[in-house]
Amino acid sequence: GADSHTRTMRRLGFRPDQVPIKFLKAAVDGEASQQVIDMIEQTNPTPQVVFIEGSDMLVSDPNSLDVVMPFMHEIQQIASHFHIAVVGSCGAPKTKPKEGYAAKRDTIFGSAVWSRMSETIVTIQYPAGDDTANKREIAILPRNAKAEQFTTEFEDGRLVIATPEAPISAE
Repeated sequence: GADSHTRTMRRLGFRPDQVPIKFLKAAVDGEASQQVIDMIEQTNPTPQVVFIEGSDMLVSDPNSLDVVMPFMHEIQQIASHFHIAVVGSCGAPKTKPKEGYAAKRDTIFGSAVWSRMSETIVTIQYPAGDDTANKREIAILPRNAKAEQFTTEFEDGRLVIATPEAPISAE
């Protein structure tokens, strides 16, 4: 909500009005994508980037190819029509430590269509499955370029590239 946005922006060192936010009403599938269009059209100037938090919650069945594919196609059409970048977040399936996925693109919750129809995937994971750790492993997976991976850590509320730990001496 608005209060969460304000707290997050302040923690990141931004004024809340520097990063405008709009909230969708509860909707799924075509109704949700239409709300995205309506919000973009109501924004002046047209944003260059639209971030959709919880894209997987905007479809009636995030596991269904028949539901996710049309939604992703609509999002692609929105990006193309408005000449903008659309960034969406999706959850991750629950896994036990050491029971992960071989391919990082497979770590997205629901249908494989989410990652198959996305230009670039960014995963953020806890090191060694420790969700209380200060560090995060970030992988950037472009469709047509070399993947990149970074170890980051929180510093003053922001993720920054972590300083490599010095090897332990055997002396």
